[in-house]
Amino acid sequence: MSIPYLIIAVIFFSIGFFGLIIPIIPDLVVIWLGVLVYAIGTKFSEISATTVALLGLLSATTYLIDYLGTYLGAKHYGASKQGIISGIIGGIIGLILLFPLGFVFGMFAGVIIGEILVSKRGGASAMRAGKGVLLGFFL
Repeated sequence: MSIPYLIIAVIFFSIGFFGLIIPIIPDLVVIWLGVLVYAIGTKFSEISATTVALLGLLSATTYLIDYLGTYLGAKHYGASKQGIISGIIGGIIGLILLFPLGFVFGMFAGVIIGEILVSKRGGASAMRAGKGVLLGFFL
């Protein structure tokens, strides 16, 4: 295996590891990219193409279920489109200000603020939407 492939794979693995802590980074997808680079670097002698494909499918499925769960939790509890967008923005701001757990707090606050200010909903409805985002995120 050549050193450049190994270095690139380790970089992907490291970024993926931080994605386990920082929710905005698609951790499993990035780790899968590291596996792919490593497999290519070893000419698929240590990891078969079938294994890489299966891991890619599992990573993509997990990634989609994760984000779909948050979205469906928000929708089930009555979050509007504006509230969800505000939650994403709040999550990014929270991540920057209160690294690493700020994403969750910022997302929750963003949904509530978006529901109250943009969608013109009451506090109880906004709290319910915020609760739905948190439940969907953690489930």
